Amino acid sequence: HFTHLCQMDFVTETKVRWADIDQNGHVRHSAYYDYGADARIRFLETHGFGSLAFMKLGIGPILFTEQCSFIKELHLNDTISQVFIALTKKC
Repeated sequence: HFTHLCQMDFVTETKVRWADIDQNGHVRHSAYYDYGADARIRFLETHGFGSLAFMKLGIGPILFTEQCSFIKELHLNDTISQVFIALTKKC
C-alpha cells in the first residue's frame, strides 16, 4: 500500500463537436468520457508516451476506474477549458 499519494493535474482544451450533441441540443453524457480519454492520451503524449512509444515497449495504459462529475450543460462549439486527470504515485 502507498503511504503517501500525490495528485498531478493536467489541463487541456477540447471543443464540443457536432457528434457530441444529443437530440436536446446539449452534450450527451457519454461524450464526457470521450473527452477524458482524449485528455489521457494527450497527457501521455506530453510526457513522452505516445502510441509509438507504447508499441515499442510492448505495453499500454490500463484504466482501472473512471468517474465524471456533470457540473453544467455544454453545447455545440463550447470549449472545455479544463479536464483534470488525477494520477496517484508514491511520493
